[in-house]
Amino acid sequence: MFKKILKYKLKLYSKKIIEKYNPEIIAITGSVGKTTTKELVYTVLKGKYNVRRSLKNFNNEIGVPLTIIGLDSPGRSIIGWLKVFKQARNLINNDVDYPKILILEMGVDRPGDMTYLMSMLKPDIGIVTTIGQSHIEYFGTELKIQKEKGILIENVKKEGWTILNYDNEKTRQLADRSKAKVITFGFVKEADVGARDCMFKDGNLDGKYGVNFKLRHKGAFMPMLLPNVVSKDTVYAAITAASVGISYGMNLLEISNALLDVKLPVGRMSIVDGIKNSIIIDDTYNASPQSTMSAFESIKNIPSFKEKRKIAVFGDMLELGNYSDKGHKLAGEAFINAGFNILVAVGEQSKKIISVITTKGFDKKNIFHFDNSKDASKFTKEKIQNGDLILVKGSRGLEMENVVEMIVENKETIL
Repeated sequence: MFKKILKYKLKLYSKKIIEKYNPEIIAITGSVGKTTTKELVYTVLKGKYNVRRSLKNFNNEIGVPLTIIGLDSPGRSIIGWLKVFKQARNLINNDVDYPKILILEMGVDRPGDMTYLMSMLKPDIGIVTTIGQSHIEYFGTELKIQKEKGILIENVKKEGWTILNYDNEKTRQLADRSKAKVITFGFVKEADVGARDCMFKDGNLDGKYGVNFKLRHKGAFMPMLLPNVVSKDTVYAAITAASVGISYGMNLLEISNALLDVKLPVGRMSIVDGIKNSIIIDDTYNASPQSTMSAFESIKNIPSFKEKRKIAVFGDMLELGNYSDKGHKLAGEAFINAGFNILVAVGEQSKKIISVITTKGFDKKNIFHFDNSKDASKFTKEKIQNGDLILVKGSRGLEMENVVEMIVENKETIL
């Protein structure tokens, strides 16, 4: 009952706040990449506009209103929620310096979620990063996921912009459902905003990683550098953010300079110094087949990574339903292609990856399985040798951040 009342009041207050201040709303959805995209869009716009983005991963019926109100979640504190309501009433009853732009992450876990979120607001810009298998357990098929995320695009204001990943077919198809102007992004030449000539910068030279690429739009090219980036998915987020900047009339040089200040969210392909001079790639926020294959592929992009002993500490991919067997099979194949030396598997579902890689000849002596991340973290700490590369990834339910906390050199770097 309390949650129903809470949702009702948050929705009511949010609608009144938006009606009063009329901020421009950038709404971001997608199976993967929402939070990184949100952060890079914020990075591009913050130098020119009064802009607020979703805190953490506040992307549901509770988190979106909290961002609109501008407060963190008080959790289970009744007094804390009364303070939230007081702040909302203050915004409604008094004139305050409210952001010109809200960047809102829109999470869709189950059918009906997007319809609920759209009942609070109408976006000026709607972004779909990609459509894949995340939460497919609750939808059954990717087509149903596409239909749900398409509700966002149908609600973008006619005078606004729809920004879509051209490289992902199901995302590209949503252009037909848009009443607004459409910008596509991707690596293929057909995309309106693109990236080409990606070169991953090797940390062997100066201890700093990153990626150089050329940003393309309407025949013009601009050299770009994304510091501390090792993932192609982050390049996708960058060209998505560039598309937003272009919709606001920014030129490519402005966008390039802004993205030099990019800081990746914790747990999303973040590079962290580990014990014994090891390098940790912290991708513990969540895991789907799509993001897992991308993470494994990223290991092959940095030349110096090939010289290192590579350990994957990998937990179950959850909420895949009937797609679980295929999803873990694809992850196992990507693991082999990435050239890992050791697998530390966590959880029941991860046994499916073990089955795949042993079938392909991976040495069983280099496979270790644990029921939980705490036991896996203790083992990994003992197993690390000087200069190892450790990728840590898994679904939220596995709490794979326990592993990172155990093997990181300085815990302050992951807070």
